[in-house]
Amino acid sequence: MAMISLVAFQARSNQWANDVTMRAVQAMSKDHYHAHAGLCFRSVHATLTHILLAERIWYMRVTGSYKNNPAYEEAMNYWRPQQANAKPFYAKPDDTTNLWEGYATERDQVCFELADQSSKWVTYVSSLVEADLTKDVIYFNSAGHTFIKPLWQILHHVFNHGTSLSTVFSFARSWRVWLTIAGAIWSTGTHHRGQISAAIAKFGYKPPEMDVITLPAVPGK
Repeated sequence: MAMISLVAFQARSNQWANDVTMRAVQAMSKDHYHAHAGLCFRSVHATLTHILLAERIWYMRVTGSYKNNPAYEEAMNYWRPQQANAKPFYAKPDDTTNLWEGYATERDQVCFELADQSSKWVTYVSSLVEADLTKDVIYFNSAGHTFIKPLWQILHHVFNHGTSLSTVFSFARSWRVWLTIAGAIWSTGTHHRGQISAAIAKFGYKPPEMDVITLPAVPGK
C-alpha cells in the first residue's frame, strides 16, 4: 500500500468518526452537553471545540493559509490563554466554565464548523501525490518557536489527535513495518473523541460506535 492511500484512508476515517461523534452529542440534553463531565476541558462542548480549533490550525499551517489570517490568530489564542483571557487551559473539578467554551455557545455552530473542516481535510488530501508527503512543513507554535516536520507526520497527528503512537515511528524501520503496527492500533480510537464517548455514557446516553473496521466502504472501492 502506498503512503498516500493510507493517508487518504485516515482523512476519511477522521471525517467519519467526527460525524459519528457529532450525531451522538446531538442526542444529549443542553444541560448535559454543557455540564462538567470530568474531562480535561470540562465539558463535551469544550472538548468538541478543542478538536475543531486544532484541526483548523493545522489545516492552515499545511496549506499556508495562516498568513495574515485573523481566523488563524483567533484559533491560536486558545493556546495562548494569557492573551485570550484569564481562564485556565485545563479544567479544575469545581470550574463552572472553561477557556474552550468561549469560542461558541451553541453546539450546532461547533458541529457545523467541524463537519466543514473535516471535509476540507478529505479534499486537501485527495489533491496530494505520494511525493508531497515527504515534503517539510515549517510552522510556529503558540510560543513562537519554529518547527520543521514532514507533511505525513503532521497529517498523522491531525487524524489521530491525542493518540500515543509516537513510539511506532521510532521502532518502525520501514513503511511496511509501520503499516503492520499501526493497523493493529488505530481501531482503539482517538483520545479526545474517546473522552467525549466516556462523557456521553456517563450521562446515560448511548456512546458512539467508532471502531475503524465499521467505517462504511466507499462505493466502487
